[in-house]
Amino acid sequence: VMILGKGEEAPFHRYLPWEKFALVVQEADILTLPGKMFNMTFEEIMAMRRELACALPRLLWSSIYGSFLGEGYWQDAFETSLQ
Repeated sequence: VMILGKGEEAPFHRYLPWEKFALVVQEADILTLPGKMFNMTFEEIMAMRRELACALPRLLWSSIYGSFLGEGYWQDAFETSLQ
């Protein structure tokens, strides 16, 4: 779940399609969140989990010892934050 305030954008919104793997709601609509979550089907939840794989490299931090799951330094969280 990602809750955005008025005029806010999701972190790394240029690189990550948040709406594909997170339930994104505006802060003004927070009271609708329980209903939205309750109405999600198992298939929708599983589809969101599969889509989350595209975000993983952009959210991981490579170390001085190399990558964690094969992500390249050019697409890890540090590099994404610099762009």
